[in-house]
Amino acid sequence: ELSELVGRIQADYNEQKRYIENVSHELMTPIAIIRGKLELLIQSEKITKSDFKLISQIMTKLDRLTRVNQSLVLLSKIDYNHYQDKATISFNDILDETLNLFEDQIRIDELVIRKDIKEDLRFNMNENLAYILIKNMIKNAVIHNIEKGYIRIKKLEDANGIQIINSGAVIHASTDQLFKRFQVEGGYQDSIGLGLSIISKICEVSGIKLTYTHHEGVHTVTIQF
Repeated sequence: ELSELVGRIQADYNEQKRYIENVSHELMTPIAIIRGKLELLIQSEKITKSDFKLISQIMTKLDRLTRVNQSLVLLSKIDYNHYQDKATISFNDILDETLNLFEDQIRIDELVIRKDIKEDLRFNMNENLAYILIKNMIKNAVIHNIEKGYIRIKKLEDANGIQIINSGAVIHASTDQLFKRFQVEGGYQDSIGLGLSIISKICEVSGIKLTYTHHEGVHTVTIQF
């Protein structure tokens, strides 16, 4: 009976995994078709200013739907232990590459970046998850910042880990509330509300201690390996 129960659990697990993958695929196909049709419409010579504005709004919503779908699939893959291989990762390399990704936004918002990491900080985890983790941490610090704000990245003095401190809007939600999926604070309407959920889930499966605090517009995320 126990063997049969384990078999049913495994079968349910595999079926749910296939279901999520199929749903994701079926969503992306019509989204791609709709986006293609809208791009053709927006290139039409007969399009009016009001039509252009309406089509642009629809494409923005499609982009948001795409990001939600990709993020939920990522969370599901993490839940299903899709990323098991581990390696020694250089935090400095990932950090520099990630900051380059957001270089334009950092320049537009006139953000001051300060890195207080002198030595090469290394840690052991899945390489793909490491990139996703650092990317989401930096992305949150950039998009939820304020104009002419700052981002400070420093190594922990008494442990193997890093801390990202950034200026931002004053928010009133509790820390636990912000880690819930689709929770958006700080007035950033374009956010899909999954960034902190992804960070939390990656830390959970990778054995990384995560803490997040905010006080009067100062936001601090700490990860300890």
